Amino acid sequence: MDMINSHPGKPLWKHSINVMNLGMTEFKSKRLQRSSFNLFGDQEFDLELFVRVILLTHDFGKGNKFFQARLMHGDNSDKRGNHGQLSGVFTYYILDKLFEDPLVAVIGYCIVARHHGNLKDFRDVITFNSSDIDILIEQFNHTNLEVLQNILEKVDINLKIVGLDSETVLGGLSPKQLNKVWRREIRDRLVKLELYFLVNLVYSLLISADKAEAIFYSNKLSYADLEKLVLTRTRISGDLVDNYKKLKGWDQPNDPMNQKRNQIYDEVIGNIKNMELSNRILSINVPTGTGKTLTALSAALHLRERLAKKHGVDYRIIYTLPFTSIIDQNYEVFDKVLTTVGIQPDQKVLLKHHYLTPKKYVWNEMYDDQSPDISEHLVETWNSEIIVT
Repeated sequence: MDMINSHPGKPLWKHSINVMNLGMTEFKSKRLQRSSFNLFGDQEFDLELFVRVILLTHDFGKGNKFFQARLMHGDNSDKRGNHGQLSGVFTYYILDKLFEDPLVAVIGYCIVARHHGNLKDFRDVITFNSSDIDILIEQFNHTNLEVLQNILEKVDINLKIVGLDSETVLGGLSPKQLNKVWRREIRDRLVKLELYFLVNLVYSLLISADKAEAIFYSNKLSYADLEKLVLTRTRISGDLVDNYKKLKGWDQPNDPMNQKRNQIYDEVIGNIKNMELSNRILSINVPTGTGKTLTALSAALHLRERLAKKHGVDYRIIYTLPFTSIIDQNYEVFDKVLTTVGIQPDQKVLLKHHYLTPKKYVWNEMYDDQSPDISEHLVETWNSEIIVT
């Protein structure tokens, strides 16, 4: 069997499975219930399988000989060497066979076909002209289906694609057929707000895992290194600010102003500890100078701890502010809190992010900003516990 690569020297099967494993680990960490996205009229919709297929097949179009020639010779002029649309076609076919629902298949196609660009109106993404179809047919007829079959079998997806012809796979993509399917089966079902969130979740999982795997490989780092840097989380106690206040002697103030700050702090934290977790939007409304920065940080940490105990999810804290100067000020406060209680505030723990901040990333002895590409990826994907932005 000829070696089919996704990147120079990287077998397609290895890249595909690494991206699937990385993306699925992130997906499972969300602890979503199937009922969370019961959007297809089926109580038994297998959300995990849906996500696995998209992650696994996102580069199946690279199995065609024109893309392999592009990898070898670096010639980007031949459109037949493109892979996004053909990858989307394979995803469409596989999802259609596994789920027997054109909406599921179209969503998969659009996510995969656009994973090197931006999501667009689905009607634009699934609009094919005769030239597109001709290129797809030629690409398909020169694709190593045995390699793709082997990838499916490695992860126990039982669907035969060896022996398929272009008419079987591409027959449903004619403009007339797609228009009919769109009008009859998709258009009215695609307007649910929940579908918007599902599409963006899966799309973000794909591009994050795909970019991370490719960047780490190009820097000659292993998949084990990638998992450590991307998936490892750092525990921060909900009592972080409480301990900081005790170390600073602020827990028993004598003057009226600090007593007022403590009163506000205690009231907020008491409410956080006793509130119904179904309340999703909260506010702290107090005058300037009464300690909102520390109170808000502590409230977020205590809330995160409660949510972790109830749902098993370690949420990141994203602290958003309107001006870079205020971002810098609040970051310095958080940095001082962490340092005072003995936590090294590297970028794995605390990240400052705005357009002027350098793309620098350090995590104790594990990673010391060795690669600009990796550092930028970790910063831009907010791979930290507390992000001030």
